[in-house]
Amino acid sequence: MKKLLILLLALGTYVSEASAQFGTVVSKKITSNTMNVIKVRRDKTFYFAAGGQINTVLESHYKSIFGYEAALGYQWAMKRDTQFGSQLGIEAGITSRGWEYDQFYASNKATGMAVFVSPINYVYRMGLGANKSIWFEPHIGAFVAADVIEEYEPYNGFSYSLGSEGTIRTKTDHATVDAGINVGLRLWVAKRISFDLSWRQGFVPSYAEEIATTEIKEPIASGGWRDKVISETKHAGMSGNLCFRIGVKLNK
Repeated sequence: MKKLLILLLALGTYVSEASAQFGTVVSKKITSNTMNVIKVRRDKTFYFAAGGQINTVLESHYKSIFGYEAALGYQWAMKRDTQFGSQLGIEAGITSRGWEYDQFYASNKATGMAVFVSPINYVYRMGLGANKSIWFEPHIGAFVAADVIEEYEPYNGFSYSLGSEGTIRTKTDHATVDAGINVGLRLWVAKRISFDLSWRQGFVPSYAEEIATTEIKEPIASGGWRDKVISETKHAGMSGNLCFRIGVKLNK
């Protein structure tokens, strides 16, 4: 019995000392690892881009007009310590919107300025050349836009008299908010100057519309005339913008 107690006491002492030593080793390793943490950088690009674009409505009744765009953008590598490969980005700025169309007996141009935000863009950066000093970036993302300046005329309508035959009345309208996708290709030269060609496609229905109503004079039994609608034509479409921008990298 005495020998058993001595054996148990010795075993307990051994386990206690082993646990203490193990804890010390683990603590030293954790402390050592903590002291040697290396911060891995993430490639980032902050840029400004501006240029011209062709604004249009995807319906044959409308013609294209020239516009403008300017934006600030920021993108970062999805994987740390890599300059090429997948990146995410955001962009915000101002852009023009509008179209030109021929009404009955009149030609009109509608223009406006909108603010836009692309909250998420996927970019894939590829290095070209022996030193990879030229970057090629296909990109795709989503956007929302809202008008801040509107010059859409004639908004209140246009009327043309046909004399005794009747009247043609037209009215234009538009959506002040748009949303959709943007796709494009960006080329960086000397790592600081970019050339970007992109297409922005809106998905909001009836971005621009014209309703033309043709009325004729119709005799009534009690005498006199009344207007009778014989046709109503509606033209509607969604926005589409082709944009070319030149950009510059703002950070080092």
